[in-house]
Amino acid sequence: LLFFMAWRLWHAGGTASKFGETTQQLLISYEPFYYLLAASVAIYAVVILLDIWQLLRSGEVVKLKLGNDPL
Repeated sequence: LLFFMAWRLWHAGGTASKFGETTQQLLISYEPFYYLLAASVAIYAVVILLDIWQLLRSGEVVKLKLGNDPL
């Protein structure tokens, strides 16, 4: 579902200027925002797939240790 969302957002970014999708007051095109959102959703989908892969291989997801965090 996330990959499908990313694909449709990327497609919407390509057609945003064609259909005049802009903000009301400044007339800024939504195109770069659609592309950024599509890339973000695609990266999140990859992270979820990597977590599922780790879970299936070892039964747990390795957590990152940041600083002096006791967890």
